[in-house]
Amino acid sequence: MNRMSFKLKLGMMVCFCLFICLTLAFTGTINISNASDNAAMITTASRTRLIWWSLLFIAFFLVVYRNLLLKQRLAFSKSESNIVFIALLCVAAFLRLLIAPSIIGFSSDIVSFVAWSQDVAQNGISHFYGHPDKLADYPPGYMYVLYILAKWAHAIGIEYPSQGTLILYKLPAMLADLVCTYLIFSVSRKYIAPAAAIALAALYAFNPAIILNSAAWGQIDSFFMLFILLAIMMLVKGKVPLSTALFALAVLIKPQALMFGPLLLFVFIRIRQDIKTIALSVVAGLLVIVLVPLPFMIHQIHGPLSIIDLYKNTLGSYNYATLNAYNLIALVGGNWQPVSNKILFISYTMWSYFLIAASLVYCGFLYFKSKANDAKLYWIAFFFMTAVFMVMVKMHERYLFYALLPGLMSCIYFKDRRILLLFFGFSLTHFFNTDEVLANNIANIVTFNRHGVLLVITSLANTLLFIYMIKVSWDILIRNKLQPFAEIKPMSTSTNKGRLGHKERTGK
Repeated sequence: MNRMSFKLKLGMMVCFCLFICLTLAFTGTINISNASDNAAMITTASRTRLIWWSLLFIAFFLVVYRNLLLKQRLAFSKSESNIVFIALLCVAAFLRLLIAPSIIGFSSDIVSFVAWSQDVAQNGISHFYGHPDKLADYPPGYMYVLYILAKWAHAIGIEYPSQGTLILYKLPAMLADLVCTYLIFSVSRKYIAPAAAIALAALYAFNPAIILNSAAWGQIDSFFMLFILLAIMMLVKGKVPLSTALFALAVLIKPQALMFGPLLLFVFIRIRQDIKTIALSVVAGLLVIVLVPLPFMIHQIHGPLSIIDLYKNTLGSYNYATLNAYNLIALVGGNWQPVSNKILFISYTMWSYFLIAASLVYCGFLYFKSKANDAKLYWIAFFFMTAVFMVMVKMHERYLFYALLPGLMSCIYFKDRRILLLFFGFSLTHFFNTDEVLANNIANIVTFNRHGVLLVITSLANTLLFIYMIKVSWDILIRNKLQPFAEIKPMSTSTNKGRLGHKERTGK
C-alpha cells in the first residue's frame, strides 16, 4: 500500500474528507431563511445532526487511526505531507463556510456580538463600557475584533440578520480553527511521521465538537484557545515572559483563561531562583493587562481600575452548580441548582472547592515528580481543564472545549494511544452536550433539565473517562509507562531543551 502513487493517495484523502464535509454540512442544518421552522422540525434536525455527525466522526477516527497512525498504510514524504495538509486545510475551510450560514447559531451570543460590534464602532471604544442598561460582560480584548468586524460589515454592505452576518461573525473563530490545525501539524511533524502528523491535524480540523463551536454555535472559544496554545508553546520552549504576556492577552479575551493559571504557577515555582525571568514575566503580563484595555477605560469612573469591576461582575454571575455542563455535578442532579444546595450535608460550592483543590495538588505532584520535559504542560492543561469542567461549580456546557486542544498536543509528545482515545471520547461527549444545548436554543426551548437521558449518559461517560484519565496521568508521568500508537522516531533533544527543559523522555 505504501507504493501507491502520491496522486492516488492524495485523491483518496481529499475525496474522503469532501464526503465528510458535504455530509456534515447538509445533515441536520437549520437554514436562517426558513423562519417557519417549528420546534419539532428543529429538534428532529438536531437529532439527525447528532447521530450523523457522531457516526461520521467515529468512522473518520477509525480510518485515520488505523491507516495513518497505527499501521501507517498511507505513508507520505515530508514534501508530500505538506501538499496533503494544504488540501485538507482547504477542505476544512470549505466545510466551515458551508455550515456557518446554514445554522443560525446560539441566539444570545450572535445577537450580543453583533450589538457590541455596532456599539463600539458607532460610539467609540472609550464609551463602550459603563452603561447600566447594557450587558457587556466580555473583556476588552475581543472588542477590538468586533470593532473591525463592524467596520468591515459596513464597508461591504452586510446587514443583520443575514447569512453574510453569520459568516462574518463566525469567521474569527473559524480562522482560529485553521490556525490551530496548522500549529498541530507544524509541531507534530517534528516528532512523528508525516502521515501521523496529518492524522492529528485532521482529527482536530474535522472534529464535530470543534466545528459545532465555531461554525455552528458562533462562539469564540477557538479564537481564545489559539492564544492559550501559543502561551503553552512558549512555556514549553522556555520563553516565560512571552508566555506570560500571551496568557494575559488571553485573559483579556475571555476570563476563563484564568483557569490555566496553574501552568504559570508551576513554572514560576520551578524557576523561583531565576528572579530576572520571573520579574520580566510579571512586567510583561502587567503591561498587557494595563495597556490593552486602557482605551476602553479612560472615560470610566474608576479609570483603568474599572477592568477589575468588569471581571468581578462577570465571575460573580451564574450562581448555579452547573449550567448544562454534563459533568459529575450534573450526574448527581445539580444541573441548574443553586450553588448553596447541599448533597450529603455539604454544599455544591464546598464540594467543588475540595475536589478542585485535590485536582490542583495532583497536577502539582505530577508536574514536579515527573522526569519529562516541560512538554508535560500540555498534559497538565488537558487534565486540569477536564477536572475544572468536571467538579467546579458554575460550569457551562462549552468549558470542556478548553481541554481538547491541549489533549491533542500532548499526543504529539507522549505518543500514547490512551491520550488519543481520551481526546476522542471527550470530543464525542462534548459534542453531545453542546449540540443538545444549541438545538434547544434554536428551537426556543427553555429547559432546566436535571435527569434527561442524554444528560445522565453523557455525564456518566465523562465521569468514567475522567477516572480513567487519573490513572493514565499516573502511568505516563510517574511510572513512565507509555502505550505508543505507532512506530515512532525518538524525540529530538536539540529542539526542546531550552531554559526550562528537563531530561528528555524517549518512552523506552
